[in-house]
Amino acid sequence: MRPGWRRIAATSEASGLIVSAFQGPAPDALVLVGVKEGGPNHFEIDLPQTGSAPASWDLYETTRELDCRRVSTVSVHDGRAEIELPAEAVFTLVGRS
Repeated sequence: MRPGWRRIAATSEASGLIVSAFQGPAPDALVLVGVKEGGPNHFEIDLPQTGSAPASWDLYETTRELDCRRVSTVSVHDGRAEIELPAEAVFTLVGRS
């Protein structure tokens, strides 16, 4: 991360999923990184309702087949985004205004 980014609270209720979140210097600069080690493949991400929340997320995955490849853009509706992840993956969600 570049200077000015800071770690913010992020939690996961799903087993086998570890997440961390980072806020950039701009109010809408938000990144969520995680490791999925099994468990369900479908996840919901909930964000507090603020005017600076991302309108969508770019999803990047690293798996046995992919090396940090952008695989999709995920829309946010009412502060919630739904994503699908493979059985094992390291992923990054980059917020977009």
